[in-house]
Amino acid sequence: MKMMFLIVLLVALGCGGSGPMTEGVSTSQPTTESTQAVVQRETVTVKGKGISSSKAFRLAGNYELQWVATADSSVGCYHGANLKRADGTFMFETIANEMIDSKKPVSGETNLFNLDDAEYYVDASSGCDWEFTFVPN
Repeated sequence: MKMMFLIVLLVALGCGGSGPMTEGVSTSQPTTESTQAVVQRETVTVKGKGISSSKAFRLAGNYELQWVATADSSVGCYHGANLKRADGTFMFETIANEMIDSKKPVSGETNLFNLDDAEYYVDASSGCDWEFTFVPN
């Protein structure tokens, strides 16, 4: 009886008979599959007038921000704007804070760093016609 048990055990472990059992055993190396989506970073331009908010747009990473503001009257205007998250997550990034003295267009630029991959919008408190362009860098 002990001998029969030993033979059954050896066969079950693949040590008896014609060689090792390989059925159902994978010999390939495990692979690592990336689960992170590749974010398409494109230049985004939004335009508006006065006190208003832009439509939402997606950003991720670092950007150079270029802006242009034009007063709609000869007395000039205040041009202020913030970049905010569309999902309500608190973020308050001032992207413009200027007095425009004439009807001539005025431009500026700044940099934004390490933005989360998310939807954003421009919240403008401006008396000007405005345009913001986000260029990936």
